[in-house]
Amino acid sequence: MKNTLFFTAIFILLAIISGCKTQKIQPIPVTTKITVTEKLVPVFIPPDSASIFALFECDSNYNVLLKAFNETKSKGVESSFNFNNGQLNYKAKTIRDTVYIPGKDSIVEKEIPMPYPVKGDDVIIYKQNWLQQTTSYIGIAVIIFGLLFLLIKYRTKWLSLVMKLIK
Repeated sequence: MKNTLFFTAIFILLAIISGCKTQKIQPIPVTTKITVTEKLVPVFIPPDSASIFALFECDSNYNVLLKAFNETKSKGVESSFNFNNGQLNYKAKTIRDTVYIPGKDSIVEKEIPMPYPVKGDDVIIYKQNWLQQTTSYIGIAVIIFGLLFLLIKYRTKWLSLVMKLIK
């Protein structure tokens, strides 16, 4: 009895191991197309600034006199200064400038071919060879006969267990 169970277990183990065969995966070629476009990218320069310092005095006739004047400005500012009859007139105009910097824009396109079945072709996902089929059939038969053998040999114990479960 022990020998038959031992050989049955070894046979089932060999049937399971030999029944699995790995499939080889073939790499799919991928074509890549890179398109580089040169273009000018606009960069906006912020407006510039200007500051003035003026010192005024009043004379005995209550006239306003300009004693000192200092103007500081950046190169992007145009200004005009006028002082007439006690009235200060200062105008500043900023020139907004845009600088164009050359840049490159690239687009990457990948074409991955997808295999699909053509009408009329049989699509076989997995097919066992004759040895795998024979081994699986023999394994199923051995399992069925082993279970029947155990049921017949220990039928009194099985019947008493079933009767207890029913009651």
